[in-house]
Amino acid sequence: TFGFLVNWPPFDKDDPTRPSGPKVQNLCRRLGYLEDEAFGPFPGLSRASPLSISGPNGTVRGIRIAPGESKHRVLYLHGQGGNVGVLHRCWLYNLLVDDPLCCEVLAIDYCGCGYSDFCRPTEATAVADVLA
Repeated sequence: TFGFLVNWPPFDKDDPTRPSGPKVQNLCRRLGYLEDEAFGPFPGLSRASPLSISGPNGTVRGIRIAPGESKHRVLYLHGQGGNVGVLHRCWLYNLLVDDPLCCEVLAIDYCGCGYSDFCRPTEATAVADVLA
């Protein structure tokens, strides 16, 4: 299955420029995960805006990160676990958005993952989310 019961790391889905709150930061610090690429806190993305699309499985949510001038567009579909805010994914978004690539990045959580509406995720629902 692709579903993941823990929506980690928590962040404000309506303001992806803000990093995870102090409770999450402190928990990560205590556990030694402050810089951990899989379990670290959401760093906040200065050029990000929320993304919400209605599809056949409900609302698909994610983030849009745009450089000043984009040359290309990347639809980023993350793998199993967590949400669009996992630290190593944020590092990748920044690499894609910055010079020399200057890509606009659209990153979504499939239904049943992250902040998207819940459904029983399958290959068919993932394809439907992408086509929405």
